[in-house]
Amino acid sequence: VTAFANMAVMLAAYDLSNWALAVPYILGVCVGMVEGFLMTDGALLTNYSGVPSALMFLFSSSTCMVLACIKAIRDRKDREGGMLLAMFGNILIFLGWLLVGLTPAGCRKYSQPVRECPFPNNFNQNAFFHIFIMAAVIVLFFAVTTYARSLNKSYFLLDRMP
Repeated sequence: VTAFANMAVMLAAYDLSNWALAVPYILGVCVGMVEGFLMTDGALLTNYSGVPSALMFLFSSSTCMVLACIKAIRDRKDREGGMLLAMFGNILIFLGWLLVGLTPAGCRKYSQPVRECPFPNNFNQNAFFHIFIMAAVIVLFFAVTTYARSLNKSYFLLDRMP
């Protein structure tokens, strides 16, 4: 659901409010059904659990990158660069999920003290992934607030910010 919340915000920026809720819910239900199917078989669960979610995030962040880039180029009201920040935030999400998806299989053997992995045991690929995601959330917060300010729209949080 989180992956498509980002897409809902982007669709709302395009004034597609009807699609802003429908698309994320439909795609989220589809991914949930696939994850539910994977839980029915132990081999599928251990080998493919999380893959639909990763693909969902890669799809939504790449779509949002393109939408934000187009909006940044075409929108003359966005003088402060809110859409460019949104594009950068989605690039960070994409890179984080790409890092986790392309990690060698040896990195997933957490219980073994010696493993074939470019990441150390104390600060593995999951730590790097979460750093990417935290940075993306911060950038996306500023992207939304900056873009809303550029539209001169009044929102509850923005009314209290300098």
